[in-house]
Amino acid sequence: MLLSNNINNQNKEIDIKIGREIISQQINVKFLGITINNQLNWKEHINLTRNKVAKISYCINSIKNILPFKYKTTLYDSLIKPHLEYGIIFRGRGRGPRLSHQHLN
Repeated sequence: MLLSNNINNQNKEIDIKIGREIISQQINVKFLGITINNQLNWKEHINLTRNKVAKISYCINSIKNILPFKYKTTLYDSLIKPHLEYGIIFRGRGRGPRLSHQHLN
């Protein structure tokens, strides 16, 4: 992946070889669970995280009338919160897209 914040550099094709093998350019790269793109923003990572959290929220929401609040918060803390907090030090206070708030009833 070539990292650039200059729009003019994003469309340049550069061949990088190791031995005889050409390394292909990637738009998104996932490393240690963090997905970034060649523009150094978090759009793809946020979309992936949002989808994971939405699936888990649906499961928790489907049993909301069965479990007491204490157990729902335990499920949130163990199943959703780690996805939201992982890598937060890297996302930090950066500009750009953010996850919207998820609510448990």
